[in-house]
Formats: sequence, structure tokens, C-alpha cells
Amino acid sequence: MNPFDFIQEVGDVATIHAKVFKIQQMELSVSKNARNPHFKNKYADVNEVISVLKPALNEVGLLLTFTQVQDYLIACVSDPEIGASISYAYPSKSEASKAQDVGSGQTYGRRYWQINYFNLEADDDEIGRASCRE
Repeated sequence: MNPFDFIQEVGDVATIHAKVFKIQQMELSVSKNARNPHFKNKYADVNEVISVLKPALNEVGLLLTFTQVQDYLIACVSDPEIGASISYAYPSKSEASKAQDVGSGQTYGRRYWQINYFNLEADDDEIGRASCRE
């Protein structure tokens, strides 16, 4: 499946783009609240991303859903008031042998898709702590 085969627009998507732009104008940022022990770096986990983004989505009247289809995570941004939606495919291997591996891929895809699509900034707590000590 080519991911571009699954980009689908329904209805007045200009309204959705305008609402996404409003969210981007809010200049939302997520905190790097989790640590990757393998790479020894900090990142914003999916719950942090959701907790920052969900109030903004509610404020502008957008719904964001995710569905796994073959090897792709499908993100759908919709405006329930006008019945418009835009769906995007994000690579996410579903053929893993363990349910935990599939869930991990979906979580990774959801987190990065939301950060990228809505242009969320990532606060670096370590930089903030260092500047407070100076």
C-alpha cells in the first residue's frame, strides 16, 4: 500500500486547514517528560502530547482519531459540525509478532504525527534548569 493512496479529503477541508492554523497560532509546547534508557535522551510521551493538544482541538472543534490499516497508522482530522475530514497514512508496522510491538509502533506514530502536524514545540527542561542556575 502506497501511503499516498490513503490520503483522503472529504467535504470542505479548507475549514479544517483554518482550524489547524488556529491551533498552530496557539504556539503549544510539550514537555519532554520521559527518558529513553537506550538512547539516553528525553522526549514527550504520547500522554503529554494528548494533554496539550486535546484542549486546543476541543476549542476549535476538531476531532482527531487513529486507526491501524495494514502497515499504516491512519490519522483522521475531522470537523464533526460540517462533516469534513482529512485522513493521512503514517508508516507503522503491524506485522510484529507481539501485541506490545504493534502497540509501541502505534504509540510512536501517534506521538510524532501529532507533534509534526500541529507544529508542537518541545520544551527542553534540562536547558531551562541550566539557565535558572546561571
